[in-house]
Amino acid sequence: MRKIIPLIIALSLCACALLPRDSKNDPALRAFAQAYIENGKDTNTPQTDTPFIITAMDGTILYANTAFERFSQYPMAELAGNNYYRILITVNSAASEQNALKAIGNGQPVKISSELINKDGMSVCNHTTMNVVLDGQGKPSAILRILETAIE
Repeated sequence: MRKIIPLIIALSLCACALLPRDSKNDPALRAFAQAYIENGKDTNTPQTDTPFIITAMDGTILYANTAFERFSQYPMAELAGNNYYRILITVNSAASEQNALKAIGNGQPVKISSELINKDGMSVCNHTTMNVVLDGQGKPSAILRILETAIE
């Protein structure tokens, strides 16, 4: 006798109100990310309440600003060296980000909706603008992710 095992798939749609974000800081954040990748250290961090994170192309977390630490509830000490896709992002959102990675190869920012999981396990909807960061030879070496977080 065959057993029927019910399969439940939970879908979460990111349709939520977002905090307003002033994108005029984006050039400063991109410049900071470029300098961070080139110098390998935190210099002249832009003062912003906008959460942002810099990851290697494989998702390894290199840097997160204090706004991102507050948003994720992870201190930088716990974020650094961990993989963004393993500790912060849902499976569905990871697939969206992988598709976006293919699109940012031309150097243009890409905005996606994603769902992040904070340290308490709470799912938070957001829009993430992904920017490629080039190394000294002009090759993609990192991703700057600027978040527009959901209103809680």
